[in-house]
Amino acid sequence: MLIERLVRLNLNYYQIIVKMFFSLSFPYFRTPRNDLVSKIVIKGNTKEFLERNGTEMCYANGKQIHIDYCRSYFQQVNGKNAALIDDSNVLLIDDDVQNIRLARTSGHHAFPVENNMKLADLYNFLKDRVESYI
Repeated sequence: MLIERLVRLNLNYYQIIVKMFFSLSFPYFRTPRNDLVSKIVIKGNTKEFLERNGTEMCYANGKQIHIDYCRSYFQQVNGKNAALIDDSNVLLIDDDVQNIRLARTSGHHAFPVENNMKLADLYNFLKDRVESYI
């Protein structure tokens, strides 16, 4: 049922995987009082995103253009009066060490993806951070 809802929202496969991971790993994300999964904005280098912004911009300055997109999208969906996404509420999941370093310098949470990682590694990284929002 969750997959069907996410597909209807026209999400890409990586967006579906991330939202499913959060939903299954942290069941309290899905409570009516605190539906954090629906508030997660995910942006990667889709074909359309690369064409619209240019390949060079998408790979320059860490992932700032992606973060700016997420902020803009969040405001668009939640209205102009929605609070801006604070730097401390941004999580970058990336395999590029330079992007991780830039994200941390900007005050973002950053999870470095490495070979042979397991979802449990991401779960453990997020567990304390996520529980502080509940």
